[in-house]
Order: sequence, then structure tokens, then C-alpha cells
Amino acid sequence: MSTYGMSEVNCTVYLDLQPNPDISGIGCANCADVSLGFFITAYLSFFCCAAKLFLDHWESLFGSGPTVTRLSLSCRGAVISFGDQQLVTGISILVAGFLQLEWGISAYHWHSVVNQAWLSTITYFMVFTAMKDDIHKSRRRRLATIVRFAGMGILIIMLIVALIPMGFTNSRTVYAHSFPAWCFYHNGEWKENLAWQASGDREQDDQWERIDVTAYNWPYLILTVTILLYNFCTRIFWLQRDQPLQGHVLRRIPVITGSEKVFDRLRRRRRNGPASKVIHVLYRSFHTLLVSSIEVYSSALWEMTWITTGLVWGTIRITVMRKGLL
Repeated sequence: MSTYGMSEVNCTVYLDLQPNPDISGIGCANCADVSLGFFITAYLSFFCCAAKLFLDHWESLFGSGPTVTRLSLSCRGAVISFGDQQLVTGISILVAGFLQLEWGISAYHWHSVVNQAWLSTITYFMVFTAMKDDIHKSRRRRLATIVRFAGMGILIIMLIVALIPMGFTNSRTVYAHSFPAWCFYHNGEWKENLAWQASGDREQDDQWERIDVTAYNWPYLILTVTILLYNFCTRIFWLQRDQPLQGHVLRRIPVITGSEKVFDRLRRRRRNGPASKVIHVLYRSFHTLLVSSIEVYSSALWEMTWITTGLVWGTIRITVMRKGLL
């Protein structure tokens, strides 16, 4: 760790990777215990959330029973408990990471901060999935939900800011694991000093090659932020009683209602000409695809697909980071 007060000098001369007890544990440079705890919590929440959705669907098909109801409530309570815990944990670890920027927190440990906060955020998304049908049942629950949304908004804003260095570290330029994360937030002359990297024997000038320190992996950042914002905006819509993302509301969109009217008109006035048959088949296919897309979009399956994407993406990020270090 560098002394307090980072400067551009620290971006070209830095020490080997040192343990960071606030991030990876006492005496550990790359311990997996902390990340493992986030993994277990995230995947337990996922299975509990999926189980609740399955039990709710079972009740809608075969009726409710005391056993199914108790199991559903237990899964809901487990997801909410895990999520509230992860909200506090995610904000805390991001605050700890930002406070250590001026102390020279390494790029590796910054990766750990972001990845753990990512799993916390995905876990918290499941809270609103589990309590989606209960948001408007009472004023007290609605106020608690608004407070949870405010906390989630704070967590997401902090996480998006923390994701900025990820575009550099996941580009074609290879940075040392002990490279200070502070440097990614400050563009300066250090990039010119670091623009030449030794590819072999440092005593031979011809073994030095120029690297692109301005390389930035925009697709990586865009994909990550898209997953966050889509899940967040979707859950904001749930606060409304007449939810815009529900199937029966989407069907009132003029394009969709108009397609249904045209489809009915074509079906009533169907002629035997080849052109009429082709038009009727094409329009019927379009109408079927449109309605099917709406049903999928407003279903729990689509919702869990995005949550699964977030979990898999976070798992890949942590796995790749640790594999690169080991």
C-alpha cells in the first residue's frame, strides 16, 4: 500500500501486490473466503427466489395449501433477509474501496471490491422479485419498499462509478495486479511514461515494445451497466399499481391493439387469391410473434433470465480475475 496522497509517480513505480485486510482478509493477498461468502449468499437467494416463483405458480394452478403457503413465505423471507444484508454489505465494501483510493488500493483488490458489490446488487434485485406481489398490499410495506429502492439506487450509482476502471483492466493492455486503481480515475502524464513495456531483457532496447495505455473495453462496460440499469428500471415500474410491464397493459399499446383489429378484419374478409393468402399468413405470423413476445417479456421466466445473466456474469468476472492472478 502506498502512503496517503497518490500522485502520477505512483502510477509508474509501484510495489508488489500486498495483502489488504479490508478487502481480502487479514494476511491474505488473494484469499477466496470473502468472495466465497458472496457466492453462497447470491446463489442461495437465487434458488429461494426461483422456488418461491415455482410455488406461487403451483398455487395458481392447483390451489393453495398450508404446506405450499408456508414454504413460499419461508422462501420469501429468506430472500428478503439475504438481500437486506447484502445491501448494507455492498454499500460498505464500496465505501471502503473508495476511501482506499488515495491510499493506493491495487487494481486486483479494486476488482474484488467491484465483483463483491456486483453480487450484492444482483442478490438485492431478487428481493423485489420475491415481494413483487406484496408491494401494494399495505402502506407500511410500500414505504419499506421505497426505502429499499432508495438504498438500491445508492448502491447502483456507487457501483457504476466503481466500474469505470474495469474498461481499462479488461482491455488488450495488461496492467500489473498491484497497479493503483487511483490512476484509472486520473488521466495524466503517467500514461506517456508507461507507454513502453518490457517484453524481454530490459538491458536490450530492442526488447521494449509500445503499449496502448488508452485502450478501453467499452463493450464490457456497456454490457455490465445495461444489466444493472435494466433490472433497476424494471423494478421501479413495479412501484406503480398499473404496472407498465404487465402483459395486459402492454396489449393496450396502439400498435398492438391495431394489429389485433387488422388481424380480425383479415380473418373475416379472407379471400381465396394467392396474394391475400400470403398477406394473411405473414400478418398472422407477425401478430403471433408480437403477442408471444409480450407474454414472455411480462413473465417471471424473463425476469429470472436477467437475474441469471447477472449471476453468471459476476461468476465469470471473479473466476477470470483469480485465474489471472494464480
